[in-house]
Amino acid sequence: MRQSRLIILTGPSGVGKTPLDLSLNKFFPEIRQRMKKIVLYNSRDPRPGEIDGRDYHFRSEKYLNQLREDKAYLVLDVRGDTQALNLTELKQLLKNYNVFFEGNTYIALKLIDYFKSDRSSELVSIFLSPLSKNEIQLIRKRVKSNSLEYLITILMYKKLERRLRNYGKILTSNRIENIKIRSREAYSELKEAWKFDWIIPNHDGEDSDHWNILPYPIGDAQKSLNTFIDILQKGQSEFAEKWPNNLEI
Repeated sequence: MRQSRLIILTGPSGVGKTPLDLSLNKFFPEIRQRMKKIVLYNSRDPRPGEIDGRDYHFRSEKYLNQLREDKAYLVLDVRGDTQALNLTELKQLLKNYNVFFEGNTYIALKLIDYFKSDRSSELVSIFLSPLSKNEIQLIRKRVKSNSLEYLITILMYKKLERRLRNYGKILTSNRIENIKIRSREAYSELKEAWKFDWIIPNHDGEDSDHWNILPYPIGDAQKSLNTFIDILQKGQSEFAEKWPNNLEI
């Protein structure tokens, strides 16, 4: 019997996970359609174009807090939202399908720990990073030791701000505060990247037109898509990185 795979795609908020998934489905449907997506529960409101049951199960925070007592669910507070994963559903899907998780770093790390002792499924974990290993090392040489966190926070703040404007949303105080929370988390998430099998450096986040302004992605969007495909089909890619646990971030 063929061993199923749990494929994890994660990274900081706004780094480009969703457009990468959408591009995979658009340009390589024969690969994407063999992967059953596990859909998280989320307490936030849907973004433009998001559909309940496809992108997330959008539920109230009260509803999700009630799931904390149910061992079938993994519930975490993530970047100002409450999110939950149905572990029972995930295990059932893995009996018959390759399963695709696209979501936040914290639940992704929990999944890695959860499946370390489960030999019935192959685990492929991928972290999408706004910076490459060489870029991080170069910045480290050029700035003060405590400045990298600030620079990464600003970088992700700008990406998230542009994403919001692209949605046609007004920058209210609540939305700005949410962006601040998400951008501040990016540094901590990058420090966990070494725990994933592969890191794909991707400068074209969800704020970038490079995903869809032309008939096929261009720039880093194209490179990230092709790297993702290489990992899924060949198990490796010349453009994917492996980070040591002693990388100074």
